[in-house]
Amino acid sequence: MTAGAPDGPRVLVLAIDAAEPSLVRRMVDAGELPHLAALLEAGAWGRVESPAWVGSGAVWPAFTTGTPAIEHGISSSWAWDPASMSLAPLDVRGIEPFWRALATAGHRVVALDMPFTSAAPLPDGIEVTEWGAHDWLNRATEVCPESARRHLDAVGAHPFADRPLGWWIPQTFRERRRFARRTLEGVRQRGDLALRLIAETRADLAVIGFSEVHRAGHALWHTLDAGRLPPDDPRRGEPGDWLLEVYRETDRQAGRLVAAMPGATVLAFSLHGMCGTSGIPGILEPWLRARGYAAVPPASRSRGGAARGALPMAKRLVPLRAKWVAHRLLPPEVSRRIQGPPESVPAYDWPQTTVFALPTDQHGWVRINLDGREAAGSVPPERYDALCDEIAEGLRALRTTSGRAVVAGVRRTAPDVATAMHSLLPDLVVHWDEDAAGEPVALDDAILDEPLRGGSLSGQHAPDGFFVQCGQGAEDLPPALRAEELHGLVRAALERRAVGPT
Repeated sequence: MTAGAPDGPRVLVLAIDAAEPSLVRRMVDAGELPHLAALLEAGAWGRVESPAWVGSGAVWPAFTTGTPAIEHGISSSWAWDPASMSLAPLDVRGIEPFWRALATAGHRVVALDMPFTSAAPLPDGIEVTEWGAHDWLNRATEVCPESARRHLDAVGAHPFADRPLGWWIPQTFRERRRFARRTLEGVRQRGDLALRLIAETRADLAVIGFSEVHRAGHALWHTLDAGRLPPDDPRRGEPGDWLLEVYRETDRQAGRLVAAMPGATVLAFSLHGMCGTSGIPGILEPWLRARGYAAVPPASRSRGGAARGALPMAKRLVPLRAKWVAHRLLPPEVSRRIQGPPESVPAYDWPQTTVFALPTDQHGWVRINLDGREAAGSVPPERYDALCDEIAEGLRALRTTSGRAVVAGVRRTAPDVATAMHSLLPDLVVHWDEDAAGEPVALDDAILDEPLRGGSLSGQHAPDGFFVQCGQGAEDLPPALRAEELHGLVRAALERRAVGPT
């Protein structure tokens, strides 16, 4: 099934979530990704400067809204609420992606599985979210208009449907092999569904999200690089083609979509990459307490700490298949709450806490308990800059007991306290040194020896992405673009007749 070519410019956007740029280039050069190679031959390659340095949750809102992280304020699928001094699931219904304005302006638009968005009616198009997504935010597949759901029924349920990664991380060789097979099935189904939606609408703008590379990268990166796994880890030596074939199949489906939109300008990109990991250090919150920045009452450490630890312990003991059943039977809001954020927020003594750690799935996140911003704020605004510098200096000085630097860098998200007063982001982002991950940390006459978290994943996000654009104007593109600038390429292409690869 292919779409007839409507009058006017056409644009196809292939959003390949968390595809690693160095791996893509290596496979292109080896002839393993012929369709991306054809785009590159007729177009331009560039680097995406990503807000992934803040966190993986910051990247997609930057693309869809065209604003930097400090403006859209999103860093995770769990949002800090300074009014309640607690975490809440991120509500993406307020995010207005750029393609809706283009649809209102008269363009026929298809948007499929774009992360961190919800579906909304388009004047002449189709929007589908969380059909086979990696990030699970809306808690259900959304389709607008509802009549388009027949296309989803025709291609069948995606293997990732209603299963966020936290509920399904393959643990054994057999599970990973099955995961790899089903991931390939999902890529093929995605191509089938995208073709049906493009044909239905005769789209002049199709924005297609590919989530499979993202999830496969987290679960299967060790098949390419097992260097950060423990020497006795059973995942060492598993077939490298598992992950490579997901990249190859994504390329095949990209080729089908390019053929379905003849003459279109094609933009393929990832907003961040993937690399090996040994886990996430858990020393930030203990270090803040040890240094006197954060205070947790002793009673909360015993009673509250035990209560907070009971749920994670129970979740670890429940068999994986039982989790799947519970996830499908429980109401979505209850299921999401049980799955929970990466870690809980301690029951801080807020009047005695000047700095606290936010839960994270990669970097360390530090937030200042700023008076006038946090409901229980204790730090006057005039102390903000000096306190940020003090915390950053202390973190950079951290060393393991063997003398390794623990922290590779610390960055501020807000340039000044006036900006920070309205920010929902962490104030400081701590980038860990992977080579020191898991080693005990020396602290005066004490030692911090916290276990790594997230060791079931062998892949973690790398900072930058890539873009390839093929079509009129590609020769004028700069060598690098910020994630929030990419949507401008789409708008510019729709303003002129563009020519794609032949």
